[in-house]
Amino acid sequence: MNSPPPHGFRIVKGSAYNTLSRAFVEMVLRHPWAQDLISWSRDVESPDEYVWATLHHASDMVVPGSFIGVPENKPWLTSYTAWQGLSKCASMFVRWICIFSPGDLPRLISQPHFFANKFYIDHHPAALHCLDQYVYNLTVSGTVRGLDYYRTLPFLVPYDDFDE
Repeated sequence: MNSPPPHGFRIVKGSAYNTLSRAFVEMVLRHPWAQDLISWSRDVESPDEYVWATLHHASDMVVPGSFIGVPENKPWLTSYTAWQGLSKCASMFVRWICIFSPGDLPRLISQPHFFANKFYIDHHPAALHCLDQYVYNLTVSGTVRGLDYYRTLPFLVPYDDFDE
């Protein structure tokens, strides 16, 4: 029941999990419009699901790393979640989210996301340990995942920021 958002922002709902560039964080900390949106959202339930996404899609201000497409079509990169009814799950769903098990590992390692949600250490701990070992092996061997996917994402970031 808030008043309309400041500066004509179109409110966009997004994830509470984000990967933000330093330039984006500096803009959030310094830009008066960003500060006004944060102040306005203090009474909003789960403001972290609205503030970052709204700023990320703001069309009336220069936002480093912003998405230039339709918000509903934005690719998710930070955290992979297997949602009940939309994804497969080899073990069980808790509150509509898959709790990963070893049977989910082939799908997990093929995802472009930086993190995975959700593991329970007391539910199939081998899943977390195997994934940890997989990432360790990639690191020790100096293996780099293909970066072409990331280079073609529709964000306002110079592609040469991704060096192989």
